[in-house]
Amino acid sequence: MPKYYSIVKWGEKEVKEKVRLDGLYLISQDVIPIFETDSPRIAVSHAKPGVVIYLTSYHPDLGLVRKLVEKKSYLLFNLTDLLTAPPGSKRQRLMFNMSKLLTLCIKYKVNYVFSYYTDDPYLMRSLKESVALLSLLGLKEEQVKLGFHIIEDRLYW
Repeated sequence: MPKYYSIVKWGEKEVKEKVRLDGLYLISQDVIPIFETDSPRIAVSHAKPGVVIYLTSYHPDLGLVRKLVEKKSYLLFNLTDLLTAPPGSKRQRLMFNMSKLLTLCIKYKVNYVFSYYTDDPYLMRSLKESVALLSLLGLKEEQVKLGFHIIEDRLYW
């Protein structure tokens, strides 16, 4: 049975105290460095093997997706962005961009990672709730579970 992981903005000590939460194994941001940007152009320039890139704008950029495939990088989707987005058009735009970017990732076989990249444990959701949340973006259960599982490859480099 595979393990499912969530990267969190907690220190290693806090993660060791709570190794597992709601069916997800927690990984400290200290263990896996994450490059965070809102620009696809900057993200392309930082794509390297094994690098986890968090594109905060979720702009669906084909050039970025192809570079991530070529360099074998990971693309992080922070699900707390969906939970904390203001209601209305901003949330709709975020969901649209996430959906389009995920479609590109699946089509071109990018290593995508789902996570609750937050320092607030109350924003964490279980794997079952995550499947329901991401079904709103058009994903199937297997695709969601892959997004929580694929980071395991990065842990054992």
